[in-house]
Amino acid sequence: MIRRRDGVLYDLEVFTIMPNHVHAVFTPLSKNDEQYYALSFIMHGLKRESAWNANTALGRKGTFWQSESHDHYVRNPEEL
Repeated sequence: MIRRRDGVLYDLEVFTIMPNHVHAVFTPLSKNDEQYYALSFIMHGLKRESAWNANTALGRKGTFWQSESHDHYVRNPEEL
């Protein structure tokens, strides 16, 4: 699922799936000549689809992800 949007909404650099969260580094792609896909738009889609898949696999319904988020922009090579 995270790879499906690679090259469409973002360029995926790396990701890892932990027991209770996910780390991913990606660069949002341009949606037109003046704007890039917003981090909030990308994350909403990833969380929505992964929650649906996880709930389906687990036979559950309702909220899957906690409302908190630690989305972060990488600002320089040292931070990466």
